[in-house]
Amino acid sequence: MRNKERIDTFTWEFAEIWKRSFPDLRFGQLCMNFFGWLQSKKEKDPFFPEEPDMIEYFREYANESSLWYRKN
Repeated sequence: MRNKERIDTFTWEFAEIWKRSFPDLRFGQLCMNFFGWLQSKKEKDPFFPEEPDMIEYFREYANESSLWYRKN
């Protein structure tokens, strides 16, 4: 069984990215935009990445797509 603590780690980091970089987007808007970017730019199916990989993709997406966030 996977470590359940990974969920808290992921959701905390995701919330920080969402608040800092995309505060005006609703959850569905953010997810759809991100998944489209993930498939088209990274050529990744969102079904397969593990949480640490997915949060790195979210960071990259925020750096590339947010009007406010430009930090690596």
